[in-house]
Amino acid sequence: MIARRLIALCLFLPLAAALAQAGPQPLHPMIAMLPKGLLNHPFTAVTLVSGGTPPYTAQIRGALPPGMGLSTAGILYGTPRAAGTFRFVLDITDSAGTPATLQLSYALQVETSHAPERNTLLGPTHS
Repeated sequence: MIARRLIALCLFLPLAAALAQAGPQPLHPMIAMLPKGLLNHPFTAVTLVSGGTPPYTAQIRGALPPGMGLSTAGILYGTPRAAGTFRFVLDITDSAGTPATLQLSYALQVETSHAPERNTLLGPTHS
């Protein structure tokens, strides 16, 4: 049992050292498209960016829906207070001052309600 742990430790330490020397990964987008939002309902938080050295700073060109925001961890959150399609571009830089700023372009669609579900238990309607 002790021998297995020593072997595992001997294999893990060089890997951990190599990863530490590699430094942080560059900034990169996490998703290509945003899920739809629902008016006056909490938006499922979405991580837009990863890598680099958090916290991030972001400049938003365009507009997020009222009630929505972007955290310094690159997470889109909030409760949309207006319906419609909101197009925006994010210029994100990490706290280490990565030379290249990541530019992300999104469209967030906020709907007023979900489409009603079809009731299949009652069968078809007859006129």
